Amino acid sequence: NPYVLAYQYKHYMEEIARHRPASTVHNEVNPYYERLLANHENPPEDTNDNLSRAVRYAKKLHECFYETSQVDMIVAILD
Repeated sequence: NPYVLAYQYKHYMEEIARHRPASTVHNEVNPYYERLLANHENPPEDTNDNLSRAVRYAKKLHECFYETSQVDMIVAILD
């Protein structure tokens, strides 16, 4: 899957950390993948704040690589 890091980056970094010293893993953190909404934790289903709605939307469309700076745009699409 060419988009796996778009939604599994944190899991990937956890796996890397299990096999390497923490100091080297910290140096490999990619801020771009950290900002992707699809890499955020799943919000509780009963939350309707803008960030939660945007994260759920981004997880469904992870191939679009939505970032945290695009929350307002996603909310406008949803409304």
